[in-house]
Amino acid sequence: MFEQPNESGRFFKPADHNGSLILFTKVSVPETRFDSLRGHEIEQVTVDYVDFADGELQTNCIVTHNGIVNKIKGKSMILGRVTTAETRAGKTAWVLGRFDAADEAVAKEWVNSQPTFASADDESPAISAAAKLLRSQGLVA
Repeated sequence: MFEQPNESGRFFKPADHNGSLILFTKVSVPETRFDSLRGHEIEQVTVDYVDFADGELQTNCIVTHNGIVNKIKGKSMILGRVTTAETRAGKTAWVLGRFDAADEAVAKEWVNSQPTFASADDESPAISAAAKLLRSQGLVA
């Protein structure tokens, strides 16, 4: 009947997920905030995601790394591997790399095992929309 308040302040730390297959199930509208460490405004998104190393869905986590934010903003159900890439400036940045067929099979199995995605009845609009998207792409029954 009642829900707990959302947790806040948790950050997605790419170094903790290096090489891991990640499914971002929900991505918020990008927000801009001043980052005092970087000394300028940055774009960030709040996400729900699962790292297939442990299979646990994490909710309300903030992503601030440009190489990941740029790949996931404006989308939902994004699958990829956390890795690094060299920037034009010659620095190393965290990015979300492409997935392969084996990765997709792992993600499909997880999605099909989750009641949240298997049935859109009596769910939040965001979950319902994600479930409908998965059905339209043939990823769940």
